[in-house]
Amino acid sequence: MEEVGEVALLYDFYGGLLTPKQRQVLDLYYQMDLSLGEIAENAGVSRQAVHDVIRRAMQALRRYEDLLGLVRRYREERRQLEALSAELEGLRRELVEALDGHGADFAAPALDRVRRAERIVYRLLEE
Repeated sequence: MEEVGEVALLYDFYGGLLTPKQRQVLDLYYQMDLSLGEIAENAGVSRQAVHDVIRRAMQALRRYEDLLGLVRRYREERRQLEALSAELEGLRRELVEALDGHGADFAAPALDRVRRAERIVYRLLEE
C-alpha cells in the first residue's frame, strides 16, 4: 500500500490516540508536506528529533491497528460492499431485460427495490 495512503487511514482511525505533538508532526509531514528539516527548524529541534517523533507515532499507529484491526475491518467491509454493488448492478440489468417485452408487472417493483438497495450501498461506499 502507498505509504501516504496507509498513514492517512491509520491516522483517521487512531490519530486521536496519539499525543498532541505526534499529531502535529504527522500533520506537518504528511498533510502539509514539510520536510524533516523544515519541521525541525520551526519547532527549534533537530531533524533527528522530528524523525524520532514520526517513527514513534507510526509505531503507535501500527500497534493500535494490530490490536484493534479497525482499518482491516474497514477495508473488508468496503470490499464486501463493492461486491454487493456489483451483484445489484447485475440484478438490475437482468430486471431491465425482463421489463423489455414481458414480465413488467413482476419486474417493475423488484427493479425499484434494487435501485433503492443500490442507493444505500452507494451512500455507504461514499462515507
